[in-house]
Amino acid sequence: MRPRDPDREFRALAWAFARLVTRFALPMPIFGSVAGANDTTSPGEVCFGRGGDVEMFGHRVRHLFGHWLADLHAGEPARSDDVADVIAWLLDASSFRAYRMEGAHGAS
Repeated sequence: MRPRDPDREFRALAWAFARLVTRFALPMPIFGSVAGANDTTSPGEVCFGRGGDVEMFGHRVRHLFGHWLADLHAGEPARSDDVADVIAWLLDASSFRAYRMEGAHGAS
């Protein structure tokens, strides 16, 4: 087993996160790293914890993207429609579309 390379992990996380940001044409945050396992976000910055779980790489990036979207929505009200569009697209593209909200205000 190869020893952990925090710099390589950081680059991989930042690259994967940047792909999501680019996919949805959102403003690119600044990427940083922090000691410990906790990742942090703000509307303009995403920091990856150097002790974070590398086994859950894909989930970690998607989870952090969700936190960042929430921060972007709360911190930059002019971006609220952009964030809502991302959420709508993700719901439509996911298995969620199989779930029908029948009875909810006549929606089917």
